[in-house]
Amino acid sequence: MEEIIKFNSATLKAIGRDGEMYSLNDLWRIAGSPNTKRPSDWQDINGTKEFLDSAAKVLNTAKNGIIKSKRGKGGGTYAVRQVALEYARYLDKDLAVVANEVFLQEIEAQKNPELYLEKYRKAYKKKGKDDAWINERMKGIGSRKELTSTLRTHGVTEGREFRECTNASYTGLFGMNAPSIREGLGITKKQSIRDNMNQTELIALSLSENLAKKDIENRNLWGAKDCSLSCHDAAKTISAAVQGFLNR
Repeated sequence: MEEIIKFNSATLKAIGRDGEMYSLNDLWRIAGSPNTKRPSDWQDINGTKEFLDSAAKVLNTAKNGIIKSKRGKGGGTYAVRQVALEYARYLDKDLAVVANEVFLQEIEAQKNPELYLEKYRKAYKKKGKDDAWINERMKGIGSRKELTSTLRTHGVTEGREFRECTNASYTGLFGMNAPSIREGLGITKKQSIRDNMNQTELIALSLSENLAKKDIENRNLWGAKDCSLSCHDAAKTISAAVQGFLNR
């Protein structure tokens, strides 16, 4: 590398994700794209193969459940956080320290939810968000986590399937999918759509996701097709109610 790269938690958290997996290619780029340390190079090392076997055993899953490759746009190598941390250690010692620190901070934050929420509240304050907006954003994060947990237990397991359900909510509520919304907002793929919604939009989306969660559970829906249809119908119902009130 021509110069020392300054790693920080914000840089690390900006890496791409596919469901619960993290982009090893993004980690590689953050580390300066060393020619001999690509994700494919790392996987060919005997020690790595042993680690992946152990990780799959401990996590009680097949190898493709902890690391996988994707083709096409947004393609590359993706892995669960345990594997991503191991790859970070291999790439660069400075990056390894930051990766470990971010991981430990997340563990501590989960032990104390108030500290976790306060951290994000301060971050949103710096972006100019007021307390009313932040409160709805925090509620929305909770609703989103509850919905994704329900989706996971009802047969939605792949990143593209979660995106399908999310787009179903967006199209039902706003008449546009995620790429179209980003284009309209003038934001990049890595920027959060929800962070750019207004307070009313956040409330409507949170309510629609809460309704979809209950519908999926009550009717015991299974798979991305049925679950995404529930997300779309719930969002469309909320959209119609909002528009009906505004046009009264």
